[in-house]
Amino acid sequence: FPRTVEELAAAVRAVRAAGVELTVLGLGSNVLIADAGVRGAVVILRDLAGCRPQGERLVVGAGADCTDVAAVALEARLTGLEFFHWLPGSVGGAAFMNARAFEQEMSQIWVHARQVTRAGEVVERIYAPEDFRYKYSPLQDSGELAGSLTLQLSPGDPAAIRARMDHNEAKRRANGEMEWPSCGCVFKNDRRFGAPSGRLIDDSGLKGFTVGGARVSPRHANFVINAENARAADIRAVIE
Repeated sequence: FPRTVEELAAAVRAVRAAGVELTVLGLGSNVLIADAGVRGAVVILRDLAGCRPQGERLVVGAGADCTDVAAVALEARLTGLEFFHWLPGSVGGAAFMNARAFEQEMSQIWVHARQVTRAGEVVERIYAPEDFRYKYSPLQDSGELAGSLTLQLSPGDPAAIRARMDHNEAKRRANGEMEWPSCGCVFKNDRRFGAPSGRLIDDSGLKGFTVGGARVSPRHANFVINAENARAADIRAVIE
């Protein structure tokens, strides 16, 4: 449980020296842990969670909770992070997958990071929107870990920011996203099919499809929920 980028780097070096497999987790969103557990060492970033305003920017630890960071931005009268409100998971996880919601995504705001290489070295990286694409960030190819991220925001009216956050939360609640444990949206959207994945699953009559304790959500068909003591194998079976 590293608390600083330097401690993260030390952990990576130690794991590599031990010759065991390394798994890194933020808050565990969008991750399905096998019933058998995880082989090797797990580094969990939840204690690497600082968040401080720096002019029109926020400097954020990779383990910070997205909703908490959105609240800091609101307090600092900064707009650009409304989509983080009730976005499940950590900022590092959102960075890795270029998280997108409500027509906003990480690529629009992430400009700098202190990262840890596969060898456990601390490096600095600068990012621009053209470095990203749908559900993709450079971290996916480099294997580097973003420990501290700098997010570029803009001054905004607190009332308008709060209104957008409330709107996003209401929409998530209307979709039933807070009612059951889940891995979030399972499938990417491929617009070549003419509709989002959730709509395609719904149109296929698969809302409520169940294996063991896992079920396609009756509210949003791109969610597979733990309806009743589901095993990881149940959730995977529903996805497959």
